[in-house]
Parts: sequence; C-alpha cells; structure tokens
Amino acid sequence: VLLHDGKEISLEGGNAIFAGDRVIASADGRAAVSLSTGSHLIVESGADMSVVEQDATQIFDLRSGSIRADVAKLAANERFVVRTPDAEVEVRGTSFRVAVVSADACAAATVTRVYVSEGTVVVRSALGEAHVTAGTSWPSACAQQPDVTPLPTASTPKSIAPTHAATPITTSTPASELAEQNRLYGAATAAKRRGDAANALTLYQ
Repeated sequence: VLLHDGKEISLEGGNAIFAGDRVIASADGRAAVSLSTGSHLIVESGADMSVVEQDATQIFDLRSGSIRADVAKLAANERFVVRTPDAEVEVRGTSFRVAVVSADACAAATVTRVYVSEGTVVVRSALGEAHVTAGTSWPSACAQQPDVTPLPTASTPKSIAPTHAATPITTSTPASELAEQNRLYGAATAAKRRGDAANALTLYQ
C-alpha cells in the first residue's frame, strides 16, 4: 500500500508517489518503483520505505524489511542514498540490496545489512565508513545471514512533491528462496544493461 498525506492508497494498477510518501509491503506483497532517472527499486515483502527527497539528491528511508536497487549512472552533482535506523548507504550507479534485520541476527553491532551485486557502495555507520564491492556484503560477519525480520514502523510523513510511479508485485517469495531471488535479480540487471528490456522486465517481475 501507499501512505500519502495520512491516507492509505492501494497500489493496484500503479500510482505516482511523492516525496514524503511511504510504500509498505505486506508479508505476501512487493512493489516495483520506477524512478524518472532510470533507476529501479524493489520494495520486498514486509518492507517499509519512505521517499525523503527527490531532486538532484535522491534519499530513501528504509524503516524495516529490505529493498533492492538498480541505480542508473548519476551525474556529478547527483546522489542516491538509502538511510536505515543505524546506517547510510550511498551509491553512484550499481545494483545492491539493503535490509533492516532483528538486532540479534548475528554478532554485528548494527541492524543494517548490505549486499552488492554490481558496482560499489559506501556504508556510513557507527562502525565507520566502509566501501562494499560487487559480490561482497556488509558487515562481513553477517555475509551468510540475510535475515530481514521487520522492525516496528514509524509515523507517516507528509506529501511534498511528485516524483515517480510504483506498481505492486503480487507474488511472494519465501525467505528460503533468497538465493534464487538474487540470481534472477542479477540476470535481470544484466539483461537491462544489454538493452534487452523485455527479458529484463520479465526477470524483475
């Protein structure tokens, strides 16, 4: 569902969303968000994401669950940032996944997990600043534990300005199929970069 200006709106059929809006996916639903810049986000089952800013700097706030991002190449004055309760993830054209997990998911002193499939991201947290490259995860101690247990959600922000469109993905995928999910996402990204838009869309869905 979409929370806009305090009102709950179904994403059936697709809707424009605004800075200040929240996209919340139930346990059996996901949403695809297409940005005007050519970047794409997948709001996965159980995730709660807000659009904070959509100008030269694009900022998203992930309260719980996980999102996947395929970020188009940015201009020199542009930024793409995902904020979580205890970290900030910034990229300059890459594919990655960010998750907010239960505090005891592993020994790391953070509830944020980052998995990079292409390119490099910078993660800033109380642990310092880390550069995470393709095929690696952050923090490294939790690389094999992609748990995405939702945290409590926060209050609804107000609408600010029009930005992009979101559509629902009605099929759900059990956590046990995460590896296959990641494989399909990687294949879709590769197809997109080859210019095979039809195949990429099928794989993303």
